[in-house]
Amino acid sequence: MQLKGTRPPRQPWPVEKIEAFRKAADPQALLVFDLLLGTGQRIADVLKMRWSDLDGAGIAVKQSKTGALLYVPLTRTLSQTLSRTPKRGLTIVSQENGRSVGYNLAWKWIMDTRKLEVVQAEAWDIHSLRHSAASEIAALPGMTTEHVMAITGHKSSAMVHHYAGAAAQKARAQEAQSAREKQENIAPPNCTKNNLHKYQCIVRNLT
Repeated sequence: MQLKGTRPPRQPWPVEKIEAFRKAADPQALLVFDLLLGTGQRIADVLKMRWSDLDGAGIAVKQSKTGALLYVPLTRTLSQTLSRTPKRGLTIVSQENGRSVGYNLAWKWIMDTRKLEVVQAEAWDIHSLRHSAASEIAALPGMTTEHVMAITGHKSSAMVHHYAGAAAQKARAQEAQSAREKQENIAPPNCTKNNLHKYQCIVRNLT
C-alpha cells in the first residue's frame, strides 16, 4: 500500500505512448488529448476553451488557477485535430448534444484509451501531458526557461524545472557532449592530424 504523500513524481508521457494513444483514441478522447498536449494547459482550462478563443493560428487562454492571460500558437498536430472537430457547442470540447464536458467525463474518455491493450498508459495521467508539453519545449535546441513559461504560464523558473528539468538537463547535456566531440576534431595550434597523442596535445595547449 502506498502511503499518503509518497506518490512518485509525475513523468512526461513517453513518445511511444503518445503515438499509441493517438492511434487508438476515438475523436473525443483525441481532441482532449491533443488540446492538453498541444497547449500545455491544465484540464480545467482546456475544457473551458471556446471556438471564439481561436483566431486560426493560436488560442487565447485565461488560466483559472493563476488568472494569467496567454496566447498559445497551435501546433500542426493540434490544428489538424481541430479541423476535423465538428462545432457542436460554444466550447471546443463538447458532448454530442452541444453541452460542455466536465472533468469526470473527460477523465473517463482519456482513461478508457489509456487502459487499452495497445496503449497501456495507465502510469501517465492527464496532468502528465502538461509535463510532456513543457519537456518537449525544454528539449529543443535554443529553448530557455522563458520559452517554457510562455506556453505553460508558470511564473517561476523553479516550477519550470519541476515540470521540465529532466528534459532540459538531458538536452543541454547532449548539446555539451556534441560540442566536445566537435572540439576534439579541431586540432589546436601546434598540433597536427598525424599526432598520435591528440588528447595530450589539446591539454597542453589549454593549460
